[in-house]
Amino acid sequence: MYAAPAGAINESNIYYSVFTAQSAPAAQLALFPGQTGSTSVGEAAFAWRNVTINVVNDTSLGLNTATWSIDGLRIATVDLNTVTLAGGNILFGHHDTNAVVSTDLNRSLLNVTLIDNIRVTAVPEPSALALILVGAVIPVFRRHRRRSVVAC
Repeated sequence: MYAAPAGAINESNIYYSVFTAQSAPAAQLALFPGQTGSTSVGEAAFAWRNVTINVVNDTSLGLNTATWSIDGLRIATVDLNTVTLAGGNILFGHHDTNAVVSTDLNRSLLNVTLIDNIRVTAVPEPSALALILVGAVIPVFRRHRRRSVVAC
């Protein structure tokens, strides 16, 4: 399931190093001054992230997978032929790569995931896309043939 090497369950694994250290925003520090320093490298915190969940269901290839990526880094791939997920066509989740529990008295207020700008898109199956392309090319080919005929 997980893309990181076996046992790479914490932010300390080099696999997650694309997530650089971040400090809490100034407004948050003003409300909670106990948040000093910055996150560890490998924690996807205090920054807007591009999260993608790509579902591929291609019965001709036997594929039925969901792949989860954050900023282009593959986090996990689930074989939907063997795993049933609850819900419909959208997923909101929270991922914690840190095995340590905070001692901050406000930790329950600060352990959040903010989700914004959701976009759900459906991509046609490759076979449907091929039919669309063929339908677009045939009229162009026919026009081209008519123009090339020279009358004497």
